[in-house]
Amino acid sequence: AQWNELVAGPRIEEIKQQQARLSVADTKIKLIQDNIDRSVIRSPFDGSIIEKLTEVGQWLEKGDPGLTMIATNPVKVEVHIPQHHFYQVRKGIKVQVILDSRQEGVSDRVFQGKVIEIIPFGNSASRTFPVRIQVDNSKSILTVGMLVKVVYQPPNASSKQIYIPKDALVRSPGETVVWVVRPEPEKGMKAHKVIVTLGEQKNSMIAITPKDGKIKAGEWVVVQGNERLRPGRSVEIIKEFP
Repeated sequence: AQWNELVAGPRIEEIKQQQARLSVADTKIKLIQDNIDRSVIRSPFDGSIIEKLTEVGQWLEKGDPGLTMIATNPVKVEVHIPQHHFYQVRKGIKVQVILDSRQEGVSDRVFQGKVIEIIPFGNSASRTFPVRIQVDNSKSILTVGMLVKVVYQPPNASSKQIYIPKDALVRSPGETVVWVVRPEPEKGMKAHKVIVTLGEQKNSMIAITPKDGKIKAGEWVVVQGNERLRPGRSVEIIKEFP
């Protein structure tokens, strides 16, 4: 009898029973996999976790925050441009993003950026408008919270620019100043304050545009002790730098 059963093979009823069990097992596997998928949070981008908002074993509902992440490459830089420059900026233009090293003998780091957003909603008090710039950060040098400077040259800007040493700049809240030394009849060398806006940077030199006052090519600018100067103060030139 057993031989006959072996030769005949399993009955149709037994096959259907095993198929039903297999189907139930597949359903259980799918449920388990679904639970695993629901318990795993997958980031939509590469970045770093800066804040954890949950604890192990805590239940989360759909939409509940679990953590805070930041994208590290590329990064976005936001600057606020004055109203009179608003129509000079275009989406897609290239700009320089400069990270000030603030260290003696260490050069500033210069990155190439691209304007990706121009927000047409300004600050009514300052008359400035937000502009967002995308910067390649593949070397992970820039991070959230850093202060950078953005340099942009309008398309109609003159190609003949004045470059001065960066050490000649005296920065204070609201303005950047260069002290120019000029000879005055019977008075000797006097310091003159010139407010400037900054342009393109080339190594230790930077382009400037006089905003209040004038600077001529070839004039002397003070690079040491300039933070202590006042308009009209007498100046003695001890050393000239090329």
